Amino acid sequence: MIAAFSRLTIITEARHRSGALNTASHAVELGRDVAAVPGSVFSPNSAGTHRLIRSGAAELISSPAEAAELLGLGPDAPAEAAELLGLGPDAPAGVAASEPDDPRQRPVDGLPAEVGMLYDVLSFTRPMSPDEISARSGVTILQTLRGLSTLQGRGLAVRNDAGWKLART
Repeated sequence: MIAAFSRLTIITEARHRSGALNTASHAVELGRDVAAVPGSVFSPNSAGTHRLIRSGAAELISSPAEAAELLGLGPDAPAEAAELLGLGPDAPAGVAASEPDDPRQRPVDGLPAEVGMLYDVLSFTRPMSPDEISARSGVTILQTLRGLSTLQGRGLAVRNDAGWKLART
């Protein structure tokens, strides 16, 4: 469930066999981004994170800013993240903003549900073919191609020789 509800799964410590590695494996299967924080080469609690990084299943990160970058947030990511969670300095306690320019608004808000499903399947780091995106999202291939075009037109997705991925804004 953790992997399914998260855009990015960060593994900070994991032994060679651990529940954290299971979560990372599920995240990869779901097309979610995975990151790992390296640790001491002498620590058994770092063996799993090192294996994830070495195999290419996880991006190596060493700071919150690098994690925010993987999420597509800009250089002011810690401040942006706080605002996205309604924790910014101007946010009244316990009150969620409801203006149309609400920073917590998803980029796909207002688009058809199928387009949102495609957006949720895409990754910032791992390009995917339209067939894979269609299979993972449950959206027909025709709707997938149309939806990817919509996402590209809005600057939310990019296509290269390897496939489609989310655009960093």
